Amino acid sequence: MNTTTKIFLGLGLFLVGGLLAAGQPQAGNKLDVDTCKAITGKTYQAYSSGKFDDFPDAASAMLLKVDGAGKGKARAFSGYDPKTTAALQQELSTTCGTLPEGKSYLKFTVGNGVDAGTAYIWSYNNGERVWAESAMPGRPMKGWMLQVPAAPVGRK
Repeated sequence: MNTTTKIFLGLGLFLVGGLLAAGQPQAGNKLDVDTCKAITGKTYQAYSSGKFDDFPDAASAMLLKVDGAGKGKARAFSGYDPKTTAALQQELSTTCGTLPEGKSYLKFTVGNGVDAGTAYIWSYNNGERVWAESAMPGRPMKGWMLQVPAAPVGRK
């Protein structure tokens, strides 16, 4: 095996390992006890992917701002059918809650309170990262919400 082949093989293994690890909570992540408290007052960029009804590889991106009371406003963009250029854009409201057994969730609504779905969530490192899984039957999308850090100081 020549040096170039070894380099490409090593790079390929590194990339595959990174992709596999990206979808799993990392060892350095500490699960928060109170997810709703951990996400309060923070802003997130989120992405999710997975099956949505008849579309096996749907994708969604969202900006979510959660206020001090645990209520949020979001703007989401979702693509379902790769054969078209059409995508769905929604402004959503959300409320964080916890079920009696301790599982946390975000309840999404659109317009005047029309149900837009629920996602179960688990936060890590005081809300730095949040893993989200759709609770809607036939729509098992999942992905990360990543806390947006403060803007750099002193930028011109």
